[in-house]
Amino acid sequence: MAARSGVHTLGGRRLAAQVTGVAGERPGYRALAQGVRTLLLDGRIALHTRLPAERELAVALGISRATVTAAYDLLRESGYAISRRGAGTWTELPEGARLTSVRTPLAGEDVIDLADELSAAYAAAADDLARHATTPGYHPYGMPELRAAIAERYTGRGLPTLPE
Repeated sequence: MAARSGVHTLGGRRLAAQVTGVAGERPGYRALAQGVRTLLLDGRIALHTRLPAERELAVALGISRATVTAAYDLLRESGYAISRRGAGTWTELPEGARLTSVRTPLAGEDVIDLADELSAAYAAAADDLARHATTPGYHPYGMPELRAAIAERYTGRGLPTLPE
């Protein structure tokens, strides 16, 4: 996704790479609409992202523009997209729909559960917080470890370093 002044736009080739099996499905417009809806709900497409122009997406997918038009119409009818004349089609959520926080794994897809690791990292950070809470958080010359590592690299290159 490209961001231009706060506007998220999804290119045709990028969406085509994420939506699979559309060209072989019948009816194709339903498969495309379902693919976009799934990508939106599981977070692979951000909410309020501008979808590619119909012609661009049709070329990227190797399908007719009428199929893309019908898919976008279906997305609008079901509340998963809105269109602004001259501005394109944007992802939206219908009333009552929610984004899922975690994408459901596909059959045969390996899943790594990071819940325990994240809990341990959070606990370690919370324990370490007390050490930093009593200081302003800044060393006059930066963190001593970082400063020493930078000085070592400069010395290794034959460059002068600041005195201690």
